[in-house]
Amino acid sequence: NSSARPTHRVLTGDEIRALASRPGHSVGAHTVHHLALTTQPVETKRKEIVENKAALERLLQQPVPLFSYPYGDFDADMLAIVSEAGFRAAVTVQAGLMSAGTNRLLFPRHEVTPADHGCFPRRLREMFEGRC
Repeated sequence: NSSARPTHRVLTGDEIRALASRPGHSVGAHTVHHLALTTQPVETKRKEIVENKAALERLLQQPVPLFSYPYGDFDADMLAIVSEAGFRAAVTVQAGLMSAGTNRLLFPRHEVTPADHGCFPRRLREMFEGRC
């Protein structure tokens, strides 16, 4: 249906700069075109990751040390490229807690969804107490 609205919109440069300037906020890289990179040739992976980092650093005039894998998917090529590009850390979409031995390029992340509204503190307690 051509009249369907897109499910997302692209932020403008001014919106990205405003978000990055807010206390407690960081802007990380996520690739240029949000491709499923594990299905792409290594040079496409490299281009998507490195060009997005460079574009954000030009826009923000500061280092962009964080990366988020598109769709949470990653492979050995992507881990190497993310490391070589100079990212300090990267996040997956795998739920879990970090510990001292967690690979900094494979940090877990808990997605907060509308279903978590009102019960997120309880869910955090359950995660930290090992009941999830």
